Amino acid sequence: MANYQPGTFLVGWDNVMPELNFAANLERNVFSVWQEYRGLGLLDGMAHAALLPHTLGIYLLSLFFPLSILRYISIFSLHLLGGVGMFFFLRKILFRKNFFDADSIFARESVIPLFGTLFYQFNLATVQMFYTPLEVFAFHFAFLPVLLYLTFRFFETGKKSNLILLFIVSIMSLPQAHVPSVFIVFSFSVFTVLGFYYFNRIKQSQTLRRLLTIFFLFIAVNAFWGLPYLLTSFSSSMTITSSKINQMSTENVVLRNKEFGDFVSVALMRGFSLNYVDYQPTGENDYMLKAWRSHINNPFILAVSIAFFGLAVYGVYRAIFEKKVYLYPFILLFCFSFSMLAIDTIGIKFLWELLQYIIPFFFNIFRFAFTKFSILYAFCFTVFLSLGIEGLISFLLNRNKKALFVLIYFYIFLFIYSLPSFQGNFIYKNLRVSIPKKYLHLLDFFNKQKKEGRIATLPQTTYWGWPYYSFGVRGSGFIWYGLPQASMDGAFYPWSRENENYYWEVSRAIYSDDKDSFKRVLEKYDIKWILVDENIISPFSTRAVYTDKLKKMLENIEGIPLSYDRGKIQIYRFEQTPTSYLTLKQNLLEVGPAYKWGDYDIAYKDLGSYISNAGTNSVYYPFQTLFSGRLQEDLEFGVEDRGEYFSFTTIIPKELVGMTLIVPPTMQEEVTEVDSNNLDLSIKKEPEIYLDGELVQISTPSEEPLPASPAGGRVTSEVSSGKMISGEVSLTYMNEGKLEVRVPKIYGYYSNQFAAVGSQKSKSCDEFNKGEYKHERIRVTEMEWLRLTSTGSSNCLDFSMSNITHRLPYLITVESRNIEGKSLLFALFNKNSDRADIETYLPKNREPNKSYFIVPAMEYYGVGYTLHFDNISIGREKTVNDVGNITINPIPYSFLTGLKIVKPDFVFDRESQTTIVPETVEHPNPSYYEITLPDSSTPGESTSDTPGVSLGTLVLSQSFDEGWRAYEVGGDSLLLDSWYSRLFIPLFGREIRDHVLVNNWENGWNLTSVKREAESVKIVIVYLPQYLEYFGFLLLGGFGVYLLVTRGRGDFRGAKSPVS
Repeated sequence: MANYQPGTFLVGWDNVMPELNFAANLERNVFSVWQEYRGLGLLDGMAHAALLPHTLGIYLLSLFFPLSILRYISIFSLHLLGGVGMFFFLRKILFRKNFFDADSIFARESVIPLFGTLFYQFNLATVQMFYTPLEVFAFHFAFLPVLLYLTFRFFETGKKSNLILLFIVSIMSLPQAHVPSVFIVFSFSVFTVLGFYYFNRIKQSQTLRRLLTIFFLFIAVNAFWGLPYLLTSFSSSMTITSSKINQMSTENVVLRNKEFGDFVSVALMRGFSLNYVDYQPTGENDYMLKAWRSHINNPFILAVSIAFFGLAVYGVYRAIFEKKVYLYPFILLFCFSFSMLAIDTIGIKFLWELLQYIIPFFFNIFRFAFTKFSILYAFCFTVFLSLGIEGLISFLLNRNKKALFVLIYFYIFLFIYSLPSFQGNFIYKNLRVSIPKKYLHLLDFFNKQKKEGRIATLPQTTYWGWPYYSFGVRGSGFIWYGLPQASMDGAFYPWSRENENYYWEVSRAIYSDDKDSFKRVLEKYDIKWILVDENIISPFSTRAVYTDKLKKMLENIEGIPLSYDRGKIQIYRFEQTPTSYLTLKQNLLEVGPAYKWGDYDIAYKDLGSYISNAGTNSVYYPFQTLFSGRLQEDLEFGVEDRGEYFSFTTIIPKELVGMTLIVPPTMQEEVTEVDSNNLDLSIKKEPEIYLDGELVQISTPSEEPLPASPAGGRVTSEVSSGKMISGEVSLTYMNEGKLEVRVPKIYGYYSNQFAAVGSQKSKSCDEFNKGEYKHERIRVTEMEWLRLTSTGSSNCLDFSMSNITHRLPYLITVESRNIEGKSLLFALFNKNSDRADIETYLPKNREPNKSYFIVPAMEYYGVGYTLHFDNISIGREKTVNDVGNITINPIPYSFLTGLKIVKPDFVFDRESQTTIVPETVEHPNPSYYEITLPDSSTPGESTSDTPGVSLGTLVLSQSFDEGWRAYEVGGDSLLLDSWYSRLFIPLFGREIRDHVLVNNWENGWNLTSVKREAESVKIVIVYLPQYLEYFGFLLLGGFGVYLLVTRGRGDFRGAKSPVS
């Protein structure tokens, strides 16, 4: 009871909470391949279908227990089940005792397995895995010994009853596959043991048959989640690994594992969570496992830990030299799991680095090595510790028949070893939280609303995604488990490019106080609800949440009324959002190029909805994105410092020959240099445009060249005729298509230059990472650098720019070299919002390089930035980086992004764009949509051979994915008669193949090919990869039917037991 607090929920960190909405979560498990509820929709990057048994189990518990206690019961029950399973497994593997074999409670065959059970439950590795419990690891812990025991039972007896039991328990264990890499470890363990027994012990035909039966059972049970995951591995793994969060965290995670990857740490079962620092309710940071850190460093506990490891090694010795062949595969697994944890141990370190180089994907899925392998390690450790103790007791019993009582000391030592577990430190106290009842009222409100309406939860202060709540919850979130609608929650950013881009766009709109941009973000991403939760805090700065300014912004935007207000929670409704995820849009322009990352969609601002196209375009924006908030290798434009000017370059397609380059006016402030000493003195510096190295002569609509600028550029003049151009150039020819904009450097009051070597001293900015650090001035080939060196420390350097206004956009350049270890962290802190507008790592390059960062205009009256550098070293890894010159200069951001290339006869009438919301849309599950096309023509053109059907684009408001397919089906087709006949639509429906990217994120289909062969035409949209899950369910059901039909016949008997 010390780890349970009545009236609280076990919530926070990573958690699974289907109890907040069983119906929604059950649907998400059954139709899990396309996850509509996760932001803008995405292909499942894990295996949420595997949580189906957990959802059903929690539902059954909810019939008898209150909501708040359900997760406590689930986690503690799994912990108990793991212990029970280990008890019977040890009896089987060490003493050849079966489930029903009775022994005295004081017999050696009972007391040693019981000790092993308690050690498995309360060893330091297990404690670390349950301290911030996640269901996948709890299920893995519980079912690893249980399934191995049942596998042995079937392998030994061949009885169909044992096979049925193995089948049922395998289904119950499925939630361990929620993180498929954990299931990979589990499967490797099982089939290593079985394979060893077959190839080294028994080769009878019946044994092969049993082995194949178990293999096919595993396939049948796991296919419904495994087949979709294979698709994800091949199609979306790079999306996940290249997300901003993973860019910033992957190397850190590996280094934290490496910090505890030495021989001693692994032998003593110590993992990186022991050094994890967390925000505490007191408002301060402290070690999460503070009680355990002091406990395990006690000399007595250290001696006990060493003794346990020594006995485990002795157990391995006994198994080898007493030729206990049946334990050999467990020796292999013990060594394997030890090696996967001991990644900074001599010999193993080289193999790990080689594996990382040869198989990068392996490196990514097992970057959290401790969470994946520690339970297997603890399992094998327990087996050989028990064998070692059994050997010691046997030795003593030969000399004294009462020596069995020595085990009492082992029980006492184990109790002392894990004493904090029984003092309330088995479960992190910060996860035992009272959730305010108003959140249950909030869920009630949304359960009464239509399902098709995305919810933007604000504030979202950082790309890291995990919110902090003032009442104590911190983690991947809990509210979205109870929402029937899709939620733009930060937990979903790493799984989708589209979700991450939404964050960049909405963040820039909010922190630049740009209500027009904010409204466009709501329109573009079909956001229906804005949930403003004032309980969300920023532990780094109280100013960063911007809640007051956000609410003021919402009040000043027409069409966003307040729909719900309870305490610190307000819900606003965006009335303009369509009531369905399916709409028909007319007269969409084709715009290029499609971009990958961005925080500002200039095309959507100018044109409204559009079709993203890399081929023939109506409008082409050469610099559609100037986003630089990620790694330098992700820049989608070229920029170079050429001395007196910056060169912005891009390659435009040769197919644009004959089109017209529209040159927008420059904003006066963006091209004006203000004298630092006399603010009344200023000079304009206009940019120049070059195509394939030739200066472009910009003409006004009257074809008269514009005069040259005295500052070395070209002057543009705004045309007052109401057109959106200030100059234009006919692209009559091009060679390479290299478009260059030369931006003269603007110095003066709104610029800055720093020489890092002349800076103040660096400092340590991490009070919990207090290793060695220093800075020194060095000279390399006549260039001076400031060298930052760290070992187990954080070495920081700040440059304050208090006079830099936020109403101007800037280009920041940073010279750097990465000599050793991690590259240098760079952040731009906004003094107005007290948050990092940019945070990224500089290039991991030993040669001198210059990084470029675009800072868009932010709040008009905001002032001041701080350039922050951090030379981070984790553990024993040395980090050395050099910093050179740093500059910040204003740039004509609006001019660059406003450049566009159009067809000579281009005329845009925004009023011609119409959006039609179908009266009825059938949407029974996340992978299926069905609409009936209107009977009469809608505004727009119609083809002569398809009267009654307007040309237009059918838009599905889900992240673009090739798996979405649209089919034309006659209104009276038999395919629409029932749910099972609809499954055959991809086989017999007429596919609409013109699948396009709309608004650079969502799906669209041009309907020019639709034929009116019947009175009404229905269009069905299906997510084809969902059929993989259907096929998996079919295999699962088929195997279950096979077991029922053949029950009582066909036993697989006749083979010798592997442990007999």
